[in-house]
Amino acid sequence: MSDGPPIIVCALEFERKALLKSGVDLPARIETCGPGREGVNTWVGANRRPEGPVILAGLGGGLVSKLALGDTVFVDAVVAAGGKRIDTTWRPNGSADWTTGSVTSTSRTVTNYPAKRSLHTVSGADVVDLESQTFAEMGRTLGWTFGIVRGIGDGLEDSLPPGCDHWVNHRGRVARKAVLSSLLREPSLLGRMRTLQRNGEQAMKGVATCLARILGGDTAP
Repeated sequence: MSDGPPIIVCALEFERKALLKSGVDLPARIETCGPGREGVNTWVGANRRPEGPVILAGLGGGLVSKLALGDTVFVDAVVAAGGKRIDTTWRPNGSADWTTGSVTSTSRTVTNYPAKRSLHTVSGADVVDLESQTFAEMGRTLGWTFGIVRGIGDGLEDSLPPGCDHWVNHRGRVARKAVLSSLLREPSLLGRMRTLQRNGEQAMKGVATCLARILGGDTAP
């Protein structure tokens, strides 16, 4: 199953496009699954027997101070409260300057410092996202070779706008009506949205470079 070409799966269309626009050659198929448990389950249902390794790649939130905005984390394990742990099975050859760490998943985006600190205390994880736990559970069940790479789109002390989960739809694309509604209620969000976009693009460039080094692609800027 792991001998074929790799598949890179992104929860959001923004993440997929950022990889494609990064200027980095990635010798892999890149697809969008949609956010959260639902998005992962839908994609897995249509791709139960991949020919090669499957890599979940995208943005995550930092839960520890050592991870700065834009850092890339090669995830070695998915953890949850109660000591549950699933090790990833796709490992890089050779060495490179990436950081390894663990990730945990929540049903909604963790938007502020107190919630991030609390989540780290409970889980021990370094990064939080919405998809990794479901992805790892399915990968283990189906016997995949699977990996996870996360770019830090918001650090431990960085806050996110409440309700930002509604800015994308179940397909991982921009929910334009929800974005417009948020802007009508709070016009000052426009500046924060632009900052989030820039930060996300920067983080995804690091993800692309990390993946290219592992997969043997062109990392030239």
